[in-house]
Amino acid sequence: MKILFIGDIVSKPGKDTVIQLLPQLKIDQSIDLVIANAENVTQGRGASADDVSDLVNAGVDFFTSGDHIFWQKNTDNYIESLPVVIPANYPAKIPGKRFGIVKDTLIINVKKETLSSISKKLYSNFSPVFLAISIIPNPLPPLRDLIPLFNIDL
Repeated sequence: MKILFIGDIVSKPGKDTVIQLLPQLKIDQSIDLVIANAENVTQGRGASADDVSDLVNAGVDFFTSGDHIFWQKNTDNYIESLPVVIPANYPAKIPGKRFGIVKDTLIINVKKETLSSISKKLYSNFSPVFLAISIIPNPLPPLRDLIPLFNIDL
């Protein structure tokens, strides 16, 4: 399986570039799965449902995120309905999917903190990797791939 991971898509220029280039890139490179980080796609702060939908229509299959995902107003009301994973090591009270399974691939995202003050309020003290492993469903459906992602603010 050919997987393309697109890093942080930032604001309108980033979104427009992905929308313009991704459809043909998927054809030219025979890409099977596209994952992108969407936490800054809407005005550089968070991800609106409309912006995520536009990127899905362009060919992105699933999204990762970090602490910036919640900067848009009312994100809590729609985050569960989007093809987006939030860091698995965020406390249970924070809404959002801790893992995703798309095209027989398990996607899990772990957040490690260094400087982000918003994230320090959200971050769990548990070891990020062990916590992430603990939320993976058991038994798992048959999978082709496992994609662990580490989101680190420097």
